[in-house]
Amino acid sequence: MTRDLEGHPVGPRACLAMLDPQYGGGILTLLRELCPILIGWGIKPRLLFRSISDNDLQPRRLLRRLRLWDVRCRMTFNLPSMALGHVPAIWLPLRYFWPYPVVQRYIRTCDMHIVVGGALRGTSFALAQKRYLIWTPTLALDEYKAKAEAEDLQARQLVAARWLPLLVWQERIALRRASLILATSNYTAARITTVCPDVANRVRIVPCPVEIPTLFPSSGKLDAGQGKKDVLCVGRLQDPRKNLPLLLQAFHEVSKQRSDIFLRLVGGTDKQTLEKWLTRLKLRDRVIDMGKVSDTELKRQYLQAAVFVLPSRQEGLGIVVLEAMAAGVPVVSTRCGGPEDHVIDGETGYLVPSNEPMAMAQAILRLLNNDSLRRRMGDAARDYAQRTFSRPVVEMQFRRAFEQVYPEILANL
Repeated sequence: MTRDLEGHPVGPRACLAMLDPQYGGGILTLLRELCPILIGWGIKPRLLFRSISDNDLQPRRLLRRLRLWDVRCRMTFNLPSMALGHVPAIWLPLRYFWPYPVVQRYIRTCDMHIVVGGALRGTSFALAQKRYLIWTPTLALDEYKAKAEAEDLQARQLVAARWLPLLVWQERIALRRASLILATSNYTAARITTVCPDVANRVRIVPCPVEIPTLFPSSGKLDAGQGKKDVLCVGRLQDPRKNLPLLLQAFHEVSKQRSDIFLRLVGGTDKQTLEKWLTRLKLRDRVIDMGKVSDTELKRQYLQAAVFVLPSRQEGLGIVVLEAMAAGVPVVSTRCGGPEDHVIDGETGYLVPSNEPMAMAQAILRLLNNDSLRRRMGDAARDYAQRTFSRPVVEMQFRRAFEQVYPEILANL
């Protein structure tokens, strides 16, 4: 048990190593879902991350100040945090080695250690020889390869780099030294056990929870089938893995038959790429780029959507798919990994290849043109979400995992 400066016992602290939360995306969603669970158990989360948002902690700024590394202790999303900057981060294989004394002291002040996101961030816990869990949606190499296939120049250079095996080795070390690995999907679990067969007995499936009862009203109360005409896509669509051109090509085919349908894009796009495709496909007046929106507006967009579409090349889970299903919206998704756990083809939506715009268009039209089918699939999606990844269900899975790694702490909570 951790004690304060006067020697009095305080509640257990959990150090969460992760990507800078300011990056947003799925990692921020994982953080927002995990922290209330920990706090509800009486555990105090503390964040540890390499800063990408603080200019003073970037490698070149540190060099100008003749510093090898520096840290900032602050509140991030109302949580105590240590933001780290270090010069070796210029070279990717050293980006996740944080052997600095102040970081190790920060780690030792915590009773529990959790990696949220990429397993590479468990390197510091491994170096400190701590028990730790990893809750991860994907492997680093899978993410880089998917971006490279989407012709992302930086990712292509990384995948071709001679030192890439060093990064892969580092990730495997973090996985092998973890006490327990929580994969967000069967796809991710299978990839982990393929890369590290010796950790198979320490891998569990724990998806990202969605608070269905309070987050979304019952779909039936909103007339889930009728009066909904928009096609919705949510995500960091500037990420090449999200495969936005596939969706635009598919929607081009949809618009030929349904002139009353609009496509709404939420979460941010590469404006230049989007403009190029809108001009080429003559969709400028049919596609609405909403950018980043508030949580309240995002809920409204889900509830107003007739169909949700995920066109990704690769996804470890696809949290937006879970949110859409919780809202009672049928999903059309590519076969890209994680979503295949939950999008049951022909029951809660449709699964299509990741390179066939016409197949995606046909699936979207099948739902748009049949109100009763859309209502039935939407209700099935919401019922499935309630049974499978509602917060109470996932919290029980977390509890069992934490009791396995930290039985002495959980027994007193």
